[in-house]
Amino acid sequence: MLTKPFKYLVIGLFVNFVILFIAGSVLVVSVALSYNGRCGVFYFFGGQGRPCPLLEYLKEELWFNLIAIFSFLWWLILPAFLVIPGIGYLIGRLRK
Repeated sequence: MLTKPFKYLVIGLFVNFVILFIAGSVLVVSVALSYNGRCGVFYFFGGQGRPCPLLEYLKEELWFNLIAIFSFLWWLILPAFLVIPGIGYLIGRLRK
């Protein structure tokens, strides 16, 4: 059995995973809806690209988006994922 502060900490971690799942789902759906049958590096810069299947397009676009998101917003994402469980732990300490 978990003590109350750690129970709320676990709830905070669960909230982090739910947020990550929802954000990932939105990213996958938006990339899948933008599929037009072509992919490749030069396609991003106005080139014609090459024909490719949906799964290859998803893989390339998701890696490109994840690298862009984490390279520019890591300083915002990391504290946000630390703050939510911390708030849960503090709420648990106050309700103890």
